[in-house]
Amino acid sequence: MCIVTYSWKKSNSTIKIEKFFEEPKVRWAEIDIVDNCDFDCIWCYSDAPEKKNKIMVYETFKRIIDKLVLNDFIQVTLSGGEPLLHKKIDRFVEYAYRKGLIVHINSNGYYFTKELAKKLKNCGLTQIQMNLESRDPQLHDFIRGKPGSHEKTLEAFQNAFTNDITTVLLTVISTYNVNELTDLMIFSKKNNIDRFRVWDMVPKGKGQNMDEIYVKNYSKILNQLTKDALENEVKEIISYDPVFNYEGEVPMEVTLLEVPCPHARGLMMNIEVGGDVNICCTVRNVKLYNILEHEDIQTIHKRKNEELFNALKNVADCQNCGLYGQCDGGCIARYDNYKRDLQCINYS
Repeated sequence: MCIVTYSWKKSNSTIKIEKFFEEPKVRWAEIDIVDNCDFDCIWCYSDAPEKKNKIMVYETFKRIIDKLVLNDFIQVTLSGGEPLLHKKIDRFVEYAYRKGLIVHINSNGYYFTKELAKKLKNCGLTQIQMNLESRDPQLHDFIRGKPGSHEKTLEAFQNAFTNDITTVLLTVISTYNVNELTDLMIFSKKNNIDRFRVWDMVPKGKGQNMDEIYVKNYSKILNQLTKDALENEVKEIISYDPVFNYEGEVPMEVTLLEVPCPHARGLMMNIEVGGDVNICCTVRNVKLYNILEHEDIQTIHKRKNEELFNALKNVADCQNCGLYGQCDGGCIARYDNYKRDLQCINYS
């Protein structure tokens, strides 16, 4: 699994990627500041509703941010669980911003009120990502496991727009919504949502045993979405999925950036509440190290990352494939569950 994003205007998300291309270093950290969530999404990869309500304390967050700044990081994304459940979310955003980092949030949007949107904008927040799983309120609320969440999400997008915060509409693809993806894309453009993002369902946590709603033609879906996005004047396309392989032409004026698996390539890391660094934000059972125990993050991350990816993925069958240089054997989450990337176009 990994995200592909279609933007109707240029975003600051390209900065970390361009810096990474100039000098390959970890540039981006997703930080779980809480591990629990009050939604109950049917495919939740992290089993967040079952977590024990761990909360990152402010001093720990400051230590982590200071280490990231000293190690040339560009961006942090505050996540969870549901990060807006953290009572000090404004202080977290403000501290990271004051240290010179681009600050984004991944949220379910339920608590993103007008007042909080204004406060976080003033603290330095530049982007918020929120899920919309369907135009149908009942279907969305069913998938997200929260009555009334469809209405709250639309209100949250408006609150972000009012405060000039870049908005990302994320849709997790399943058999429930696969036929309305282009409609959701066009809806995002017409409703002042800056970026439309898709993600195939992660076969982890609650999603591990839900093959009946897992869509297995992600590459074809991405090709059609990319074609539709170009027809709707998309300005920027960023892909982090190994199977993204658009077959058409992309106009020169459209920015296209590809990092097949940002975790495997060493662009990003996921940090849990206690400081543990995961090999992937969706593969929570494999830890690389604890960031609080190291100063030279770049060196330890590169070594541990390469060691574990090489140990976990036996890609001998892939190395004669013409796409191997692009995908490096595929997605670690899909590989970890199926022992091969089920979305590979050559999978049989």
